Amino acid sequence: MKFSDLFSPKIKIAGLDISDNAARLLAINESGLQKSEIALAPGVIRDGKLIDRSGFSKALNSLKQNFGSGQAQLPVVVSLPPNKIYTQTFKLPSSPVDDFREALDINLPLASPIDLKSAFYDWQKLDGEFLAAFAHKSVVAEYLDILSANGFLAVAAEFPALALARLIERHSAVIDLSKPLVVLALTGSGLDLSIVRNGQLYSHSFADWSSGEPEVLNQEISQILNFYHSRWGGAISDLILITPETQSKIGAVIQESHPSLNIRPLSISGFSGLGWLWYVSLGGALRGESFDPEDSNINLIRKEADNGFKKLEWQSFFNSWQRVAIWGLGILAVLFWGVFFLFQNTAADLAEQSALKSQSLEFQQAVLLQGKAAEFNSLLAKVLSAKTQSNNLLLLPDSVSSLAKQHNVTLTELLINGSKVSLTGKAGNEASVINFKNRLGLNESYKNVSLPLSGIISGKNGVSFNLTFEI
Repeated sequence: MKFSDLFSPKIKIAGLDISDNAARLLAINESGLQKSEIALAPGVIRDGKLIDRSGFSKALNSLKQNFGSGQAQLPVVVSLPPNKIYTQTFKLPSSPVDDFREALDINLPLASPIDLKSAFYDWQKLDGEFLAAFAHKSVVAEYLDILSANGFLAVAAEFPALALARLIERHSAVIDLSKPLVVLALTGSGLDLSIVRNGQLYSHSFADWSSGEPEVLNQEISQILNFYHSRWGGAISDLILITPETQSKIGAVIQESHPSLNIRPLSISGFSGLGWLWYVSLGGALRGESFDPEDSNINLIRKEADNGFKKLEWQSFFNSWQRVAIWGLGILAVLFWGVFFLFQNTAADLAEQSALKSQSLEFQQAVLLQGKAAEFNSLLAKVLSAKTQSNNLLLLPDSVSSLAKQHNVTLTELLINGSKVSLTGKAGNEASVINFKNRLGLNESYKNVSLPLSGIISGKNGVSFNLTFEI
């Protein structure tokens, strides 16, 4: 945790991708990606609608446990199955800028395929246009209810095409975002097709492809290409394919019917090794990294999630300042005890100095004489010790000097400390020093002869060395 996060806490929001056959949870951490996935039994979700609440609840519980979140309510940007989500791109009639929201209120009911009273819906601005998304309240509310019951707090609800457009805008490796492109994703629910311009989602459609018939696939591709041409003019030349490697033949099938298309897989940067199945949840996590409940992206549950997110922000803020308070009290406790022991030691030193000053002059003189007597006794012991070794000490310089001359070694310093001897000298080369050391070691009068490699130093006029031995 950064120190600044204590005062402006950052809420980690994961991306949750729900499809007919699986649920995938992903968060972006400083240390890398945190992931968890679980397969859904057939029939738990069918055509985007939740059928088996109990089975889905157990799956969500396992998903969160495997994810390793200790939070009671894990905030997520949830991508719902696209089957039951409808989108519409439309323009508003000319009006003053300040009145566009009023114009939206008039045009949204006309653009929606379902009654707005029974729908969750939202919109986002494009270049001179608007993209709106609609979903049945009953379908979305059921997902929100079971997510909340299993420890998930949905702060935003979107659909796969939005998450993939965001991922392409921020992390596509070789895509020219200035050119329009078709994105085809083979999800667990079916064929998810979208048009992306300048990194923004402009159109989205979903088709069931349980039959696997090439004709169905090519028909959907033709429809979306024709839609682009009729609405914006021109042609799309690029198609991004997000499918498993085992389905590479899909590209060949499309190419055969649409030879003018440049078909290639989605390549992303910054997340090496991440499989295509994780792209939707990664797109949701990217939204969560800089989440703002008032952002301009479509959020089907904007009004419903607002209170929950604000509560989460306050809870995070309170927890952070609680940690600051605990740390602050800990630091104050350490400082208090540090100052206490400092004053205690200072008081003891002052008392000791006062006691010394109060001693009589005679006592100080007695202590001084006692110290001098101890020093004299120590010197006397050293003299007697040297005397007992006088035979070896007298022979040592001559024998060492003789060996040194034989090996062209010049002695510069000889230090004797009891039985330990340190010898410093120089020679023309390293071999002379090593031979001198070896001959010295053959003499029974000298023990533990040591010449470390670090003790030999090369110079312009030969080498210098330092060796030690005992007598």
